[in-house]
Amino acid sequence: MNRVLVTGCPRSGTTFVGSVLASAPRVAYLHEPLNPDCGLPSASHRFADLADPSSAAVADEMLELFELRGRLRGNVYPTDTAIVRLGKRLVAGRGPLQLAKARALPRREHVVVKDPFAMRSIEWFEAQGCTVIVMVRHPAAVVASMRRLGWKAGTTMRRFAAEGLLDDVELDWVDQLDADLDGVALFWRMNYRAALAGLGDGRLVVHELMSARPSEAIAELRAATGIPWSDRSERRLRRLTSGDVAAADPAGRTQQFRRASADILGSTISTLTADELDRIWAIAGDIASRWYRPDGLT
Repeated sequence: MNRVLVTGCPRSGTTFVGSVLASAPRVAYLHEPLNPDCGLPSASHRFADLADPSSAAVADEMLELFELRGRLRGNVYPTDTAIVRLGKRLVAGRGPLQLAKARALPRREHVVVKDPFAMRSIEWFEAQGCTVIVMVRHPAAVVASMRRLGWKAGTTMRRFAAEGLLDDVELDWVDQLDADLDGVALFWRMNYRAALAGLGDGRLVVHELMSARPSEAIAELRAATGIPWSDRSERRLRRLTSGDVAAADPAGRTQQFRRASADILGSTISTLTADELDRIWAIAGDIASRWYRPDGLT
């Protein structure tokens, strides 16, 4: 089967792009197999490098999963609503459900793996014949989005420092982390530094540019990956990215797809103060300046 990996820093649009591409005919969709909470049985380390010998068991399971063999675990989170908990008890969660749907397809010619936990394994996926799509989103937007959900990254960054995964700039910042946004901004920097170093023939997609012209951007990705299209997929894409729904919902769900996508960047960054934007840019700006200025696109 034709293989595609959609990855990127969490909160960068990987779920949206992966699910839209997978809405086409004859496409199997695999949801976060490297997520230690709900992925492959051997996945126990966040952001593992599958090329590392210590990850050999996970790499072997991933190779089986490409052929829709093996299994994915389910998981119930404390923030899940009662309805979501009931659904997960019935179908074990999104990963197992998507795997079951993939196996039920009468014809399977393509497989799309959506996984932000694959950022350190880009070279490994390319070596397995995957076309890699890396989503990038403004670091301030990622910080604001993670803050909305109460997600923090300071502890993760300190663990990465202990494992020798940070460069000198990141090590300097680890010793200065004094706010929730610091850890997320540093996490963003590390992710895209690693992605730029590992990305070979893959494609990097700027979230905000895709949001401004979603149909054209998805069409370009379809052409790059060889994934087919359909009128149904186009109708779904237009339904999710247009209309009167607000671009940002501070009290909303983890994923909020049905919204006026062109407004996402401004509405998200507006939740941060000028001092916070300056702090984020001081940490991540040397990488982010390839695509952004402190308060928007270049």
